[in-house]
Amino acid sequence: DAGFFKDHPELADLKIMLFMSRLHHKKGLDHLAESFAIFARDNDDVHLVVAGPEEGSGDDFRARISRHGIDHRVHMVGPVYGPQKWQLLHASECFVLTSHQEGFSVAITEALGCSLPCLVSSGCHYPEVQEAGAGRVTSLDHQEIASAMHEIFQDESTRQEMARAANDLVMSRF
Repeated sequence: DAGFFKDHPELADLKIMLFMSRLHHKKGLDHLAESFAIFARDNDDVHLVVAGPEEGSGDDFRARISRHGIDHRVHMVGPVYGPQKWQLLHASECFVLTSHQEGFSVAITEALGCSLPCLVSSGCHYPEVQEAGAGRVTSLDHQEIASAMHEIFQDESTRQEMARAANDLVMSRF
């Protein structure tokens, strides 16, 4: 039984913020890199895991992370499918997607279904996340995104309330 953490044992005991999508410009990895760098200055126990197939933005993202000196806090694991995907979702503390534009996001819906608080940009067109208390919806302003990250990770009870709301949202709506 080859689980995600069997392949990535270095991630097994980390507090994970998860980005799981294509590494494409429209997914806003540039905004994620800059925002996580701001957040990481005051939150040294959270790691960002970036899972998804390369579609042209991986090198720029890596360069941004490296410029900020936080390579050790960001883990690019490539695409993750099947049972490994679900294991990673369930092991994460928060899901983040800072897209410029999305239609209906299956990735956000799956994260909510796994009771993950979600931090999404307004371009994801998923206002229900904030309306239901299942996370935060932000603009693409780096400080605003970093502040939302801080709010989600400020304490366990906040994340637990958002996790319950995430599950309730999916169960009642989808």
